[in-house]
Amino acid sequence: MEALKTPLYDAHIASGGRMVAYNGWMLPVQYSGILQEYAAVRERAGLFDVSHMGRFDLTGALSTEWLERTLTNTVKDAAVGRAVYSPVCYASGGTVDDVIAYREGEEHWTLVVNAGNREKDFVFFKDTLSPGTKLVDLTGSTVQLALQGPLALSMAERFFGVPVRKIKRYGFTNLEFHGETVKLSRTGYTGEDGLEIYLPASLAAVVWNGLLSGYAEEGLLPCGLGSRDLLRFEACMPLYGHEISADITPLEAGLGRFVDLEKPDFVGKAALIAPPRRRRIGLRMTDRGIAREGYPVYCENELAGHVTSGSLSPCAKGNLAMALVDVRFADCVDFEVDIRGKRAAAVGESMPFYTRAK
Repeated sequence: MEALKTPLYDAHIASGGRMVAYNGWMLPVQYSGILQEYAAVRERAGLFDVSHMGRFDLTGALSTEWLERTLTNTVKDAAVGRAVYSPVCYASGGTVDDVIAYREGEEHWTLVVNAGNREKDFVFFKDTLSPGTKLVDLTGSTVQLALQGPLALSMAERFFGVPVRKIKRYGFTNLEFHGETVKLSRTGYTGEDGLEIYLPASLAAVVWNGLLSGYAEEGLLPCGLGSRDLLRFEACMPLYGHEISADITPLEAGLGRFVDLEKPDFVGKAALIAPPRRRRIGLRMTDRGIAREGYPVYCENELAGHVTSGSLSPCAKGNLAMALVDVRFADCVDFEVDIRGKRAAAVGESMPFYTRAK
């Protein structure tokens, strides 16, 4: 099947974006270079096209009650204008996806899901919807941008003409821009402050080109998938298929604060009550080599688990990794990672690897 293109595909080509197929979409992996784009986000600001993420509209008199049963986190207490991050589980406790739910009204929500899970999630949700509740896929008619970095909020305030710094973390506001409704959400996936911007596809080029041309002199760069993954890795944010999956529970992934076991019931609760058998940990390589996804991890000469993500970290100045290990080994200090048949020494590393200055 031919890969999908976001409304900004031509803009990416014009900006020198190197396009690759990713989760069914053609997306830029980089423009000026992964490390240059990474540095822009850590030091100034970067702009990402993340329109491949799925966006669903949920309405109906029982929409909030349905979300309470479907998400592991509590959403019913969220005020209008607030967003809630939450895993979604199978009855087995494995993870269907991790989502952000935006409360637009008392019984009106926007759900943002991972690109590779969009079709699966839509079917999973539709199969359990409460009577009178409606779910609509808005992905094809909308665009999602991410403006991230220390200067992001200042740039957005000047561009949109609204005081976005008044938006609290995981808050959002809807405003009129060029006669259309645009959502500015103070969320992100980079470890930096910034915004996710949701807008109609008709405004995609206006906002993308306007931001890049307006703030290029302040160091704003277009950024691709490569720098995005490096940024989220340093912040130890989970990536579906790596740190969470149908075989990995939110508790094993270290997302326990987003699982409310005090709720009367939700899908997967019965399985999650049992203590997790595995735990996500951080590693720092002390021997040469990068610990890649899937590499076996050993402790005291026993197989402890496997690497879920690994990379050279510019901020931590070393080769780091996240791994899923048996709880028996989670507090070990010394580890070994099997890198193509040869074991390399590693030590436990606290997570996240990067935390922005307040």
